[in-house]
Amino acid sequence: MRRYFLKKYVFAAVFLGFLLTFSLVNLFLGAETWEELLEDLGQVRSISDLEDWISDVDSETNEAMLLREDFIETYGYAQKLMGKREFNSFSVIQDDEGMLYYGSTWEQSTDDLAEYAARVRRLNEYVESRGAKLLVVLPPSKILPELCDLDRSWPVNDPNPRLDRFLNLLQQNGVEALDLRITMLESQESLEDLFLKTDHHWTALAAFYSVQEVVQTIAERFGDHWDPTGYYTDLRSYNRYTYQDCMLGSNGRDTGVVYSGVEDYTILWPKFDTSFTWINYEDEDESREGDFTQALLNVEELQLSDWYGPSVNRVYLQEITDRDKIINHLNSNGPKLKVLRDSYFCPMACFLAPMCSEIDMQWTRAGGEYDNEAFVREGEYDYLILEVYPYNLDETTFDFFGEPEV
Repeated sequence: MRRYFLKKYVFAAVFLGFLLTFSLVNLFLGAETWEELLEDLGQVRSISDLEDWISDVDSETNEAMLLREDFIETYGYAQKLMGKREFNSFSVIQDDEGMLYYGSTWEQSTDDLAEYAARVRRLNEYVESRGAKLLVVLPPSKILPELCDLDRSWPVNDPNPRLDRFLNLLQQNGVEALDLRITMLESQESLEDLFLKTDHHWTALAAFYSVQEVVQTIAERFGDHWDPTGYYTDLRSYNRYTYQDCMLGSNGRDTGVVYSGVEDYTILWPKFDTSFTWINYEDEDESREGDFTQALLNVEELQLSDWYGPSVNRVYLQEITDRDKIINHLNSNGPKLKVLRDSYFCPMACFLAPMCSEIDMQWTRAGGEYDNEAFVREGEYDYLILEVYPYNLDETTFDFFGEPEV
């Protein structure tokens, strides 16, 4: 009996020793990451900032972990062998077709949405005082009514109730808003054609349909015709090519290649002549100019050497940049847009670009020196587009035009 317990103690000591050594090695290798995170902690000014910082700690330390990819693949293989549809305590959920979704174990409140809608109303009033127009563009999540067949008894993070409430509040505040869930359903495409299987983003095809809807909405609600002949919003005016087995999205990188598999990626680009300059204010060395494929589309991102490296979704404007601008050299008389947006808008901006003279964009969640209200107040523009992914209906996104001080 004493020998039995001695074995247990030795195993426990070896195991704890391994964990301690592994932790110390990771702490040493991630010293630079922790230094940057501690610097970011000094910029925290609100509960929302703290929540974002905690999320950054989780993602950054996980990214820097030694043998991280091997651990993910091993765990994913075990989950696949057991036939499990939920991954890591429901952080990711997989449907019968292999589509991955964000999981959730709590319901988000709608109490804060009235304040966000009021801020958008004040934003609208300011934009109109400048002689410009505001359109709020709300893309869908993968959980699309009628298309998503995920078992609703699972604890999936469904943003639709909050989105419905927000749209209703915008209407009450007299703000023009576009619900792109309707566009996706009317496209008659399958969920697999509209959304990436291993990522939360939509496809280039879904983004193109959304641009069609934006242009039509601008004509119907504001009387401005960006594409009077319908040429630029005709899918037949674009080339289409599908790269096979080249995409592993953010959800896929959380679950591993063995569990999620990899997927194809389809790109669209114009058949007609184009000439653009894309300015990346974060890194001007990455700015580009030329036709659509040279300035706005970077097919080198499709040549993966590491599944866990940068996402293939960077093919359109690097997926997300804190501040950037597209200048169209062939349409100087086109509308000039200001856009507060997230990563969903990158392919949309590319397909809108032929109809516009300039598209000046800022990521609403960039923070730091990128002040959203200051961005709205600077320069001249004809339209301001506020594009918000439904999971981003929070304080960080609507950090502008707060209640005026009395």
